[in-house]
Amino acid sequence: MEGKNPGFDYLEYFINKDYNLEYQLSQPYTGNVGEFKDQSRLQLVQQFKADKFYQLNSQQKMQLFQAVVNDYCKASGVSSCAIELADLPISDKTVCYGEFLPAQSKILINKEIFELIDDAKYCKNQYLPMQLLSTIIHEAQHRVQFETLENPNKSEREKIVAQSIQSAKKFSSYNKYLVEPEELDAREKSIEYIKECARELDDITLQKYCNTLILKEHQNCKSATSPEIQQHFYNIYGKYPIKPGHNLNKSEIEFKSMLMAKQQEKE
Repeated sequence: MEGKNPGFDYLEYFINKDYNLEYQLSQPYTGNVGEFKDQSRLQLVQQFKADKFYQLNSQQKMQLFQAVVNDYCKASGVSSCAIELADLPISDKTVCYGEFLPAQSKILINKEIFELIDDAKYCKNQYLPMQLLSTIIHEAQHRVQFETLENPNKSEREKIVAQSIQSAKKFSSYNKYLVEPEELDAREKSIEYIKECARELDDITLQKYCNTLILKEHQNCKSATSPEIQQHFYNIYGKYPIKPGHNLNKSEIEFKSMLMAKQQEKE
């Protein structure tokens, strides 16, 4: 993105995003997944552990990303979509890791974040691969939301999300954007996915990253919303204790420092 710098108006970027209210179901897409074609969900998730992830070349990483999208969409009962790299905004406080483009049936991953993988490799940073996995699930859930808009057999939560997607957006701040039901749903699904994989694999890194996501929800700046909405998003609004230090906060700080250093080099 031309002129991208720490002063980028990230808030305006999100407020001005619009949805294609005449969204049409797209043709199935599975892309090139290479060696990951026959891997299970848990096998794919294990590829995001630092000792494996940083051994993959760029092509293999993109094939892995596509395989995760395919698997998640299939499990959710919808067709898959493409995942690509793109210039997305980075500010001094917030990073756009990914985005779903409904009209183009495409998930975008921040190209600049992807290019930081080589730097993160040297310190075996675990936060970055986990964050990329979480981002992919978050954006793939947006895909599911749009592909199931006309599904007559919705849960109460799905009805709330569909109604929000199909309504005009009038929020005036990033805080309000965070409590749009479709955003709450995507974040909740991402946490559920990581939590379930952590339990099935009995994996401490996934457990720590899940705690990191939950702590962010406890601490972020989202606006207040009704109890009727909150009850559908337990991981986001549930207030249960997390053991101190049982998270990837240090790894996150390490990664964010690398990112900001790269940003300063461009000024």
